[in-house]
Amino acid sequence: MYKDDVEDVPKLNIVDETPDVDRWGELTERFTFPFPPKPPQRETLNAYGHMDRHGYWWKPGVGKTFGTVAHALYIAHKGKTKQWIVVMPPIVLRNWSRFLEKVIDRVTGKHVTQCLYAGTPAQRKLMKLDATFIMMSYEIFKKDFNRFEEHFWDLRVGLIADEVHKLKNMQSQTYKAVWRMFSARPVLLASGTPISTPDDAYTYMKFTFPGR
Repeated sequence: MYKDDVEDVPKLNIVDETPDVDRWGELTERFTFPFPPKPPQRETLNAYGHMDRHGYWWKPGVGKTFGTVAHALYIAHKGKTKQWIVVMPPIVLRNWSRFLEKVIDRVTGKHVTQCLYAGTPAQRKLMKLDATFIMMSYEIFKKDFNRFEEHFWDLRVGLIADEVHKLKNMQSQTYKAVWRMFSARPVLLASGTPISTPDDAYTYMKFTFPGR
């Protein structure tokens, strides 16, 4: 099932108590995007943008990349983090990169900075970790985890996990690495794959509502 297919399910009181706040308008004073947001993208940012841990379970075509990037930039704009490690299947790395190339920071007049963290171990070792969005596959994150943990241990960095069903196995080394580094940092989850089991839902809620 998709998040927006569920009816008559008790919900946590996580919606901002000031729903008239135009977070989207505030965000676009700082950044320009390649096209206007769809209603779910605007409404979700306005309602949940104050949260630095959130999940996007949107049907394909709704625009989860756009929505997630907007939310991430809003969190960064508010000073809760400066950078984002973005993990995803390799097949969507270029899609993310192409989208970010069209997001312009009005302060610099340039697109938001990004790093496509891929290649051989020797090539990756030479890559700087100073971009706003550092994108990589789940496998690369696991392989180079020690480098990331050491580099970012005292820095403000958050996690975006696209196609987050790749993390649903809580016994996997990838899950354990992600939890170790981001259990107390901003986390945004995104997936177009329906939540199919209670175990999946628990895994995701542990990230978005740690301690509950």
